[in-house]
Amino acid sequence: MNASAQGITVSSLAARLQISVERLRSAAETADEQYTRYQRAKAHGGRRLISEPRGELKRLQKTLLRRVLQGVLKERRSRRGDSVMKDALVNASHHRAQQKVVALDLADAFPSTKARHVVRALEQSGFSQRAAHLVSKLCLDHGRLPQGAPTSNALLDLVLSEFDHDVRRECKRRGIAYTRYVDNLTLSGADILAGIERLVERKLRQLGYRLNSEKRSAGGIDTPVEITGVVTGTTLKVPARTYDKARDSVRRAAQSQDPKLRASARGSFQWVERVNPRQAAALRRAARDSAPR
Repeated sequence: MNASAQGITVSSLAARLQISVERLRSAAETADEQYTRYQRAKAHGGRRLISEPRGELKRLQKTLLRRVLQGVLKERRSRRGDSVMKDALVNASHHRAQQKVVALDLADAFPSTKARHVVRALEQSGFSQRAAHLVSKLCLDHGRLPQGAPTSNALLDLVLSEFDHDVRRECKRRGIAYTRYVDNLTLSGADILAGIERLVERKLRQLGYRLNSEKRSAGGIDTPVEITGVVTGTTLKVPARTYDKARDSVRRAAQSQDPKLRASARGSFQWVERVNPRQAAALRRAARDSAPR
């Protein structure tokens, strides 16, 4: 029987995690002290705060994710359908060759997710009130969802599960595609998307979230839109900056025996090959032209 159908109490949660109730409660009470915090540069400028759990807390969160949260999410998605993508390319492929595409960004998604969001979502998924509060303490950093913890993406998905379901249902009624990849939301179709976009904004505001207006982008077949690192249009492509970076990487690797450099270049090439084989073929030519004669 799945986790949400059974209901999860503090004692059953401890049993799933193979830890005593006392030790589990102690870990939750001291969780705020068990994070390493640092700044990391964002891909397109600016910096984000990373809060990475240490030691036993990180091990407990990984076990919680594997033995409890993944099952809860799977069960909810089987009942409500799924618009949540776990692969950037699969996400973008849902919006290929669409007449109109709108890409939206959930502003400060992780720090905007607070204890009340997590507790409510867990209770709706079958956790007792006490178990929900305990998990909230175990997985939040000073009452906010930390970016850098193994459980954070799953908890964000759980918090937004009802929102995703409502938006997906309305989009389906209008013949519009909707997907979410972490904090990236995308709408596409032949219909006018403004009404759905307003619905998304209103429902997010009701939950205590907001969209980042500076990261909104819109287009379609004639004006390709970048979605989760992939440019949509009649075909999918990697953005020019990604291609240029991959080309430089394979050229350097072709002239070097450094295993780390070669591994990095191989990873860059494999991503380009997944997205667009023609771009990958051009990278192969660049590597051959750069190889020592």
